[in-house]
Amino acid sequence: MNHKTSSNKMRSRFLPSTASSPANLSEITIEASSAGPQKKTYEKLLISKGKRTYLNDNEGRFIYPLPVDLIESNRHVMMALLTSAVFETPLLSPELLQNPPRRVLEIGCDTGFWSSLCHQYFQSRGHQVSFVGIDIKAPTGVNESYQNLGMDWQYIQYDLREPEWPVEDGSVDLVMARNMALVFDGLGYSHATSEAVRVLKPGGTFELWVHDFVIRSLKPEVQAECDPDHTRLGVYPIGKTDSLGPPINPYIKEYNTWLRTALGDLGLSAMPSALVGPLLTGHLVEGAEALEEIISKRVAVPLSTIKWEREGGRPRVLTKDQAAIRQSTRDNFIGMVEAFESLLRNPHLRRDYEWEEWLERAKVDWMQRSGLSMDHKMPDCIPNYKDAFWSMYRYEPSLAGAIIFCVLFGITVCLHVFQMCKTRTWYLIALVVGGFCECVGYIARSINATEKPGCWTLGTYIVQNLLILIAPAFMAASIYMILGRIILLTDGESHSLIKRRWITKIFVTGDVLSLLLQASGGGMMAVGESLLDVGEDVIVVGLFVQLAFFGFFVVAAGIFHRRMSLVPTATASDPAVRWRHYLLTLYVTSSLILIRSIFRVVEYLMGNDSVLMRSEVYLYVFDAQLMVVVLIWMNWFHPSELGLLLRGQSPRKNGLELVGIRI
Repeated sequence: MNHKTSSNKMRSRFLPSTASSPANLSEITIEASSAGPQKKTYEKLLISKGKRTYLNDNEGRFIYPLPVDLIESNRHVMMALLTSAVFETPLLSPELLQNPPRRVLEIGCDTGFWSSLCHQYFQSRGHQVSFVGIDIKAPTGVNESYQNLGMDWQYIQYDLREPEWPVEDGSVDLVMARNMALVFDGLGYSHATSEAVRVLKPGGTFELWVHDFVIRSLKPEVQAECDPDHTRLGVYPIGKTDSLGPPINPYIKEYNTWLRTALGDLGLSAMPSALVGPLLTGHLVEGAEALEEIISKRVAVPLSTIKWEREGGRPRVLTKDQAAIRQSTRDNFIGMVEAFESLLRNPHLRRDYEWEEWLERAKVDWMQRSGLSMDHKMPDCIPNYKDAFWSMYRYEPSLAGAIIFCVLFGITVCLHVFQMCKTRTWYLIALVVGGFCECVGYIARSINATEKPGCWTLGTYIVQNLLILIAPAFMAASIYMILGRIILLTDGESHSLIKRRWITKIFVTGDVLSLLLQASGGGMMAVGESLLDVGEDVIVVGLFVQLAFFGFFVVAAGIFHRRMSLVPTATASDPAVRWRHYLLTLYVTSSLILIRSIFRVVEYLMGNDSVLMRSEVYLYVFDAQLMVVVLIWMNWFHPSELGLLLRGQSPRKNGLELVGIRI
């Protein structure tokens, strides 16, 4: 927004959010000053909280909520560069561009980077301008860079909330206030405006630049207000507040809600760009009555491509400049969220790990296509995949390992299909389906293994993770049916803990329930980061259901085995009926699946960042290898012999020569 004064002009801009990166500045004078005879000292000015540095307000009058460290300074540098790119000038007033100021006062100057931009802008046009910067915290590490620019820059250390700034009346042509919305509440704006009017020369200018701290959605009607410059840069002028709507992204919704509450408790606004204009035009702050002309300009910078830009026959492809502005805006927004940690954590995410988990998820979501992606060319990469809060893999998947197990599963499944068809053992269809899931799962895993680490395709990852997860549940369904056939073959229903006709129904029902829970949990995890925890919890419940039913099944089989051994039936006494051999197959396969399920439960309970997730060897040792042994064992000691005996046929007509063992 732009503002002018009665002999004093005042201009200011209000932006949603932007980005930055460091740069250089020169002749420099640094002093600590105060108005009046008594000099104010700034001892114990800084305090550390966690990894960030903050102002230590000993008097407790007002606590500036953002850090004052190098990270935050760099973010403000990025903001200055971005706003200069969006407006294509470091100043807003056209009069100043035609008639340059001779002396400029920048309040809240931080490192003085904006002053250096103005210096370079005017110097390139043959103008010499002197600069004065005021801030409560002295800049560090800028002397040499300022000197290299040949810049006349004086720094004064001073608290701008004190009664009178240490600057003479009518001594500057321009007062610039950038990013001061969290320094001034309502009274603070009155003080700042009054002081700006006091120190400005007649006809001077006061530029006030602010940006909003919450994110909103643009409505399509803002397109109509675009001029060629806005269109070229991919930004949108905001004429009316109703051009903005509530955000859609769930993490931004949470952030907006938390921040509005936190800033409101401090008497600050989360949307100063909509507040400052009315304060000045309505003469609601001291000094505003002296303003001769007030001009306001608001511009919205999208964080990504917008819905209407992606619609139609030819979706919009951003130019390099547009993409750079939007990506920088997004990066600056993420830096701003990180900077607000002290405000956002305490009431909502009290523990360190809660904040870190939320922030990591939000950043992953905002950086990927599902969140605030720039366009279809942006890769879904997580460069720090080993240390990110959540990652598909925390290692580089082995292509050789995936191919080897894909081949092993493929061979044993093909053999099972042949045996099943040859002997008409149709209840083993579930076993074959489980083996097929394993094979396809490792094919998908091998595809991920060929991709750049951290840039794995999400769909392929979901396929391999889900199919490898649920495959043993299919195998278990066929194994449950074996016990019922052993009981029928031996006429041993009197020895069974459960009636034969209920065995298959009970255990297969439990297996189906486990399968559905695991599959639905995997589906939830595929939806996005917002359902990640819920999906993992559902999978764990499914695995516990599988463990419970499998454990009960093994107990039921063991009781039948003991009773039959003590009091064998006439059929069981027949040497041709190798019921112990069939139970051995059941015990071996059940134990292997049980071990695998326990491993999976522990894996999910320990979380995505556990030691089990950081090495691929655990998956192959406690999952893939065990499931291959299950299928090969079932190839060798094929349960089709049970069906052949029940039908009165020779057990050797199953397509393979069987080797019997006696216990």
